[in-house]
Amino acid sequence: VGLHIPAIWRLKQVITGEPMTVQKKNGQPFMMNSRCAHWFASNWLPKTRDTSHGFNRRWLILDFTEIVPDSEKRVDLAQTIIDLEIEGIVAWAAEALPELLRRNAYSTCPSNERMIESMALANSSVRRWFNDKVELKAGQVSRDKELYQNFHGYTMSQTDIKIMASSAFYTELKQLLMEKKLFNVKQTPEGDIYIGFGVKK
Repeated sequence: VGLHIPAIWRLKQVITGEPMTVQKKNGQPFMMNSRCAHWFASNWLPKTRDTSHGFNRRWLILDFTEIVPDSEKRVDLAQTIIDLEIEGIVAWAAEALPELLRRNAYSTCPSNERMIESMALANSSVRRWFNDKVELKAGQVSRDKELYQNFHGYTMSQTDIKIMASSAFYTELKQLLMEKKLFNVKQTPEGDIYIGFGVKK
């Protein structure tokens, strides 16, 4: 169960501010560049076939772990804050704006990094295999077919992972290695050789 995102290209188009055609209900279509931050509320992390670092790094996930008892819930809290604190909130935002523009990024926190990693692991069987079955070791040499055979066996032992073709596995593995700054691959007539890691014994 999860928040599935089928049209990932559309989501990227919206959040990166690319020109896109939009339409008000019963109105004429027009071109728009989205410039605002986008907020989503969900009980689950996003599910997608996009396993790229470019997708994962775009998220800032706030993990709310406290459950408010029914007796303490205030359904009008947002309006109360607006009525009583709006001036202070605007002043606080204006004070923080120069720093935001200088960094060109929002502040992050350890819980965000943890949730991003959880999302990435849930969406990528290759990443899960790499975390569970691979160990880093300087000078270690691994052949592509050996790695895929181990990955294939790993997927067979996991009930929630679909079998992946070898070509897709190699593509995603190389993408993951580049993200982790571990990419060291040599091409040979017999196949690619990966240097710097191997399968755990």
